[in-house]
Amino acid sequence: MLFILALSTASLACQINIGGPAAPGSVIQASDDMAQSFSQIWESAIQGVDESGEVMVIFNEAQLTSFLAQRLASQEKALITSPQVYLRDGTLQIYGTATQFYLETSVLISILPVLTETGDLSFEIISADLGPFPMPEALRSSISSVLTEAFTGSIGSFATGIRIQSIAIAGGELALVGKLR
Repeated sequence: MLFILALSTASLACQINIGGPAAPGSVIQASDDMAQSFSQIWESAIQGVDESGEVMVIFNEAQLTSFLAQRLASQEKALITSPQVYLRDGTLQIYGTATQFYLETSVLISILPVLTETGDLSFEIISADLGPFPMPEALRSSISSVLTEAFTGSIGSFATGIRIQSIAIAGGELALVGKLR
């Protein structure tokens, strides 16, 4: 009985990994420099506008991973850690780790960027795998909020006066084409 009690106590002191989906690609290293380049791309695009007013920006997986990692790190209780952003098959695929109490699991969220006729950009979660459990609404909202902020918030396209006309995701890159408002 004492052995079982000791074993139970020891297991509570450790994180228990309950599995979950595999990453859709190799590990992407996040860095402050890449997160900063994400912001600088918007500024450079505005400064480099030609007479037509058309703007094109391209982000890669490392820039988006770094930006997301930086934003989540600034949250007191981030619902996902070690985020990775993969740009595959027309979707943003966000992979990471979720920890709740002593349980740890991997998370994979596939997000479809949606562009309206008015140039508004939103993100539709098309699938969300959180280990063996259904995806909590709080995690869905958190990820959607970070992405929406990235493209429509203080450094995003609407803050800089760009009306997005098209978006494409392929080959590990996300391309946005827009026009100054």
